[in-house]
Amino acid sequence: MATAAGARRAVIFGANTDVGKTVVSCGLVRAACGALTNGGVAYVKPLQTGAEHGHSDERAVRRAVAAAGLEQRLRSATLYSWGPAVSAHVAAEAGPAITAEGVEDGVPSDHDVCARISAYLDAHADAELSFVETAGGVLSPGPARTMQADMYAGLKLPVMLVGDGRLGGISSTICAVESLRQRGYEIPALAILEDPDEGYGNTEYLQYKLGDSMRIFGFGALPPEPEPLDEWHAEAQPQFEAIVEHLMKHL
Repeated sequence: MATAAGARRAVIFGANTDVGKTVVSCGLVRAACGALTNGGVAYVKPLQTGAEHGHSDERAVRRAVAAAGLEQRLRSATLYSWGPAVSAHVAAEAGPAITAEGVEDGVPSDHDVCARISAYLDAHADAELSFVETAGGVLSPGPARTMQADMYAGLKLPVMLVGDGRLGGISSTICAVESLRQRGYEIPALAILEDPDEGYGNTEYLQYKLGDSMRIFGFGALPPEPEPLDEWHAEAQPQFEAIVEHLMKHL
């Protein structure tokens, strides 16, 4: 989805939980901040859980960008956050959300969430590239129990999909693609983090199965946690820059 001013927007979905969606988001935003110097980059995380454990995907993105000395080119926000590290619908039922303004809120409706996303993107319409990072997998529920692929469909944003490089990830990734396509989403690109030593062959098969309809970007394994990812992101910078270039042409 491009605005009248030519800005590009995409929603980042993961094929499943813990597939590296935020790692990819960090790399993409960092690369975009370095490559796009006219209007900068916007990043928004609509739903964040686990705040009481220090979990913040926005903070991870901001740290990755700051490590490259590019923080002045990034605008970011977390719209709703909850303390427990559980699914958004469970967290919402357990207690109020904290909004980006620091105000306690009840269970936000699908309309509330999408309206705030649209308002944030419109407020930063000068950004050359904007990302909306979802929570969990494609069909993970939002706070009002609606599956996120349904909840965000009305925004009509194309998808940057993060595939699953683990055993069984071929199936979960293809299921995610089919679920998104059934709801009218366009998927110009897919990134996948896979340890080549595991020998699962997910990247190769997804290239064979999906490569005619989307660009597949394969990454190697991540260093073990809690090692900082600054060096990994720096080494992967050319690959992330290639994704940014592809998105700028196809969004």
